[in-house]
Amino acid sequence: MSREGFEPTEEYAKLTSGDRVRIMCEFKAISQAELARRAGMHPTHVSAIINDKRPLGINLARRIAKALDISVSYLIEDASDRDMRQKKVSSILTRLKKRVHQARMRGTPIGEVTERHILKDLDELSAAL
Repeated sequence: MSREGFEPTEEYAKLTSGDRVRIMCEFKAISQAELARRAGMHPTHVSAIINDKRPLGINLARRIAKALDISVSYLIEDASDRDMRQKKVSSILTRLKKRVHQARMRGTPIGEVTERHILKDLDELSAAL
């Protein structure tokens, strides 16, 4: 969930990047002109992106996301990206649970090696989110 309470739905995942920018502008009550000013872009450029006349590459997505104070993934992530991320998170969580369970079964405190593995898994999990 974003800081402002916006939660993308499955329908949102099917929208074009231009639709997503328009929706986020409406959600945040920011005009196209204001978005252009905040992102350091020309208003016609923003209009072309919103109307899907110009593609939204990663660099422009970063500038627009920063101007809207949202994650870049809200603008460019699709359902398949989200599914892959969820699978990765699920895999890491399963691995973490297994490591903790094994340490408990041994009846010993978590050792240094296991702790390093758990910390590595947590870093991966943070990166995946």
